[in-house]
Amino acid sequence: VLFGAEEMIDSDPDHHHYGSRQFVRDMTSTERSQLVGMISVDMVAYGTTFTIRTMNQGPQELRDMLLDFSAANGYEAKFLKDKGTYGWSDHEPFELAGYPAAWVEWRRDPNYHTSRDNWNHVKSKEALVERAGEMIFRFLLDLTEADLQYVADARELD
Repeated sequence: VLFGAEEMIDSDPDHHHYGSRQFVRDMTSTERSQLVGMISVDMVAYGTTFTIRTMNQGPQELRDMLLDFSAANGYEAKFLKDKGTYGWSDHEPFELAGYPAAWVEWRRDPNYHTSRDNWNHVKSKEALVERAGEMIFRFLLDLTEADLQYVADARELD
């Protein structure tokens, strides 16, 4: 699923993540029961540190599985807590709703949210996008039914 309207629109810390929040709000009970977890892929085109992030608010099983997979397969992702009260990516509404959720990103981009944060700035970084995509793709292909059940059992839904 691709979400729009993720960025902050003003100084109100609650004015962001409109697309992902609406998606979580509108899920039917069947969709809620079938959703195992969520991986947000955001800010993967620039940086020097490959990270898996959560707010530490919801179940952490998916985060732990991604970190274990990363270490075992040479991707070397590190955990970095999302310090945002409302989360800094679209994993936020899923994690706060009780789903195992994680945000995959590369860290630090000195041009983040400036006028220099554009295609020309990141176009030479295709290898970072490819590395993040490859890790997630391989992780998903490697999942077993037992893995999916383990993550599903971790949900803290009402």
